[in-house]
Amino acid sequence: MRRKGFRPTIGLFILSLWAATPTFAQSANDRAADKPFTVQIRYGVNADPQTSAAAQPRRLEFTVAARDAGRIATRDARLDYTVSDAASGDMTVSIAFTYAGANGSHTVTTQRLLPRRQWQQLAFDNATQAPDEGVYIRIDARR
Repeated sequence: MRRKGFRPTIGLFILSLWAATPTFAQSANDRAADKPFTVQIRYGVNADPQTSAAAQPRRLEFTVAARDAGRIATRDARLDYTVSDAASGDMTVSIAFTYAGANGSHTVTTQRLLPRRQWQQLAFDNATQAPDEGVYIRIDARR
C-alpha cells in the first residue's frame, strides 16, 4: 500500500546524499599522537607478571594521553582511572577497579606515582582475595 504523496525517488535521493557525505575518521597515526602511553592491567589468578603459570590472567590494555581520564567496563570488571604526567617523567594514576574473582567481588582504589616500564602491584581494599590473586599495572610509552 502506497501513501498518498510519497515518492520513493525522494527517499532514494536523500539516502544517496547521506551515503556520499564524507566521513572524517581519525587515522591510527593521529590516535597514537593523541594517546602516546599504553596502560596494561593484569588481574585475577596468576596476575603476577613474574610467574609463569599455565593459566593466563585476565587483562586490560588501553592507551592514554599525558593527562587523561575515563571508564572501561567489561563483562567482569569496571575501571575508573585518571592519569597525569609527573614532572619526574613518572605517571600519577588514580584508580577505582572492581572485578569478579573466584571468591567474590574485589575492589582496588588507589592513587600512586608509577614509574614507567615497571609492573606495580596494587593492594585490595577487602581481604577476600585468594593467595594467588592480584592486580598489577604497568605504563609504557607506545612503540
